Amino acid sequence: MKSQTKIALILVLMVVVGTVSADSVFQTTNLLLGENGYITKVPSPGVTFGTSGITLTGIKLDNPSAQVAPPGGGLTISSFFDVWTEVSFTGALSGTYTIPVSPATVRYTNVYDVPPISQYATEMLSLNIGGPGFILRESPTLASIGGTTIGTVPGGFAIDSHFNVYLQLSTDGGLSWTEASSALSVSTIPEPATLLLIGLGGLLLRGKK
Repeated sequence: MKSQTKIALILVLMVVVGTVSADSVFQTTNLLLGENGYITKVPSPGVTFGTSGITLTGIKLDNPSAQVAPPGGGLTISSFFDVWTEVSFTGALSGTYTIPVSPATVRYTNVYDVPPISQYATEMLSLNIGGPGFILRESPTLASIGGTTIGTVPGGFAIDSHFNVYLQLSTDGGLSWTEASSALSVSTIPEPATLLLIGLGGLLLRGKK
């Protein structure tokens, strides 16, 4: 795609959506789940689990094994997939762990479908990350909800997806679980080129005023 077309793509998004989220990702296919994966915005200095002394400092979710087409107006679809994860802790589990297969389930409900914009209520129904001496899972008692927006733009689609994920930690093989002190904000990872173009688009718009 030529640079002029990419800049036009960002400008179209600014006009249609009003603003372009820093988490928006450009894709050539109209499929749910960001192709670049998801990064967690962990509140400083991290998320704790009861009195365990263990602090979660970061999670990255990448390379989903399956992507699904978004549901039509008013419809709901669930996506079952495995994801590559990278988890970082301090305390008794101090270190960064890479887990190649972590099963997850996400549900999408179409709540707005007026071209070129479609929006979906999003909920992470399950996430299970098993590492050496620990298991992380999406809380079965607290809803991990979020949203996904897909905009049709020249040459493809712009997807912005996020979840507020509540996690539980077990260090005894799943016999007992401890809730995280707060939810984690998980959102799509934008391509560096996309971020640059967003900035260029903003400069171009200001230059026209």
